[in-house]
Amino acid sequence: QPRRLPFLGLLISPWPLWNLMARLEAWHQHLPAALSSSSASHHSLAPLLTPSVHQAEDDPREPRCARRASRAEMVRGLERQRVEAIVVFGRRDRVEILNRYLLRNLRINGGVLDRVYFVVFAAMQEDLEYLNYLVAEHAPVYSIPAVTGRRLAKIYSVCTDPNTIYVKIDDDMVYLADEAIPNMVRERLRGRCGLVSANVVNHAILSAVHQDVGAIR
Repeated sequence: QPRRLPFLGLLISPWPLWNLMARLEAWHQHLPAALSSSSASHHSLAPLLTPSVHQAEDDPREPRCARRASRAEMVRGLERQRVEAIVVFGRRDRVEILNRYLLRNLRINGGVLDRVYFVVFAAMQEDLEYLNYLVAEHAPVYSIPAVTGRRLAKIYSVCTDPNTIYVKIDDDMVYLADEAIPNMVRERLRGRCGLVSANVVNHAILSAVHQDVGAIR
């Protein structure tokens, strides 16, 4: 008989929470029409249906449907928070795409990144030549730092300032939403968790969540 992994059931079992959320969302969409015939009852329930004003609109645990914020609004309040990105480098063809998003997210271009470090994990000679050219073109914001340790440990040896928020980015990221890095920085500043992950497509763990909510099939 095939070997059964103890955690396999967690990956393939449906999550009741998502079904409950879907039902609540459907109920919320139909409720205003059902209550339109009685303005008194509608007003009495309004405080229950409207999020309280003290809740942050960008809190991922309290999502709201709202207009898309401008880039200036996305970074507002983060002007004094130092943010540095650590890119795990190895493949030129991917980084050529990622570089456009890194430049867009630099503080000098309206983003929140103060510096971008490239840590070489494994690369061919032609990839290293491209990296040296890229760093020289955008120095001093781009740099190749001195690292210690072996394999993955050397990536995190760059994180030495407790007042800086570090964002690790793999070199195969080919799309970054404008709000991705600012929102992760805000969540880290809330102090609710030590590590914050973006909503990554084609991710080993998040793909199961995406399937459960119907985002991918």
